[in-house]
Order: sequence, then structure tokens, then C-alpha cells
Amino acid sequence: MPKGRLLIIEDEVIVARYIKDVLESFGYQVVACSSSGEEAVRLAKELHPDLALVDIVLKGSMDGIKTAHHLTTFLGIPVIYVTAYTDEDTLSRVKGTDYLGYLVKPFDDKDIYVTVELAMHKRKNRRVLKKPLRRVLGSLNKDELKVLLFFITTCDTDGWIHIPLHKIAKEVKSDTGNVSRAIRSLSMKGYVEVLKNGRENYYRLSKDLAYEENL
Repeated sequence: MPKGRLLIIEDEVIVARYIKDVLESFGYQVVACSSSGEEAVRLAKELHPDLALVDIVLKGSMDGIKTAHHLTTFLGIPVIYVTAYTDEDTLSRVKGTDYLGYLVKPFDDKDIYVTVELAMHKRKNRRVLKKPLRRVLGSLNKDELKVLLFFITTCDTDGWIHIPLHKIAKEVKSDTGNVSRAIRSLSMKGYVEVLKNGRENYYRLSKDLAYEENL
């Protein structure tokens, strides 16, 4: 039985083949290799990989960062970035996304193995959204989506947590007015519970919010 099912998204054929050979030598199954973001999203929907390795620079309308955002946000597939670029602009864009690892070219067998092993370990210890909820996420407006994803990665369904509104706004890169409206809407839809204590608000995920552990 393979240690995990991986999707490689890389437009350099030689690099993709090398990564594939290394991963398979360590017991992983590479379900597909893709050279474009559009094709990768289609394959991911069909094959449901456990993890995707995504080159940041891809040809076409979807670069690697846009592709990774789609995979993580709408399909619940975690990603490792693969890149030869470590400039400030690239790093700034990457920091605004959800990812489990960063593989910088040139790399060797050990770099690939360690990065993928750590990413798979992180994956086993994080929440993975169920498909029904992922469809719901697609129906939310931009601020609701960003705020709900922030709560999913920050809160749980048991303990209450106090997070100042301005800190939430900073994390989701929006203003406090939009964030406040998004929280009210998410609360009315039953995704987030809000507890008022004087002038402070405490939050937790609704127990009705669908998620699975350790997929």
C-alpha cells in the first residue's frame, strides 16, 4: 500500500519525472503529472490526491499560486510549493496562501523526501473539510469565505477563543466593518458561534460544522 497519493504540477518535464521517480522510490504513488493549473484542477477533482506538489511558475491563466489556492480552498487538497524563486514578491504571495511545505530548486532526493514526509505528517494532524462543506464555501462571499477559513484554522468546536476584531481583519486582509458583517452572517448561517462577554466577543466553530479528522 502506498504511503500517499500525490499529484505533481510542474511544467518542466525533466523535473517532474525526477520528482516522480524519487517519490516512488520512497513508497509514494504519483497519480498524475500536470504541466498547467487548469489541467491540474481537473485531475485533482477526478483523482483526489492526498497532496499536490505545485511549481509556482506555470504557463496559462493559472500560475502555481492560483492553482494551489484553488486546490486548498475548494478541493481541500494540501500543497507543497516547488520553485526556483525566493524573491520578496514571490514569498509575499506565498505567505498569503495555505501550504504545508516549500521546496526550493535545485533540490536533491533527501530534500524531496523530508519535505513530503513533514507535509504528510502535518496533513494527518489537521482538519480536512468534507465535500459538502467545500461546496458551501464556494457559495460564500469573499469576506465570509476568508473569515470562515480563518476560524477553521484557529478555533475548534469545544473551547471559546477571544480574538480582537482588528486582528481578524489584519489576518484576512480586510477592514473591521466587512469582517464584522461576515461574522454576523456566518453566525446566522450556523457556522460560527459568538459569545459576548461585556465588550469582548469570544468565538468557536459550530458543532454542526462538518469536518473530518485524519483523512
